[in-house]
Amino acid sequence: MTDKQIEQMAIRVADIVIQALDEKQRQWDNDLIADLQEFVPPAQDEEQVLLAELAKLMTLLDSYLKDEDYTKCAIIQKEIIKIETKLNNI
Repeated sequence: MTDKQIEQMAIRVADIVIQALDEKQRQWDNDLIADLQEFVPPAQDEEQVLLAELAKLMTLLDSYLKDEDYTKCAIIQKEIIKIETKLNNI
């Protein structure tokens, strides 16, 4: 065999190995995703997320009221109104 033929054979073998590794990697990725989905808690529904955000904002509002920071209170109040509107639409 000539050096050129050996090089061509090496390239062909490398292509076959890379293709096999690529296919195996895809399989491992799919298996990993399936395993991870078993451990991921179900996503909270929109209402729960909005209620949690509302509670956080109301706590902030109370804190700003105690500090008499009325500018921040106004901003927080606008956000509270937006969330309450979304909750009413659910």
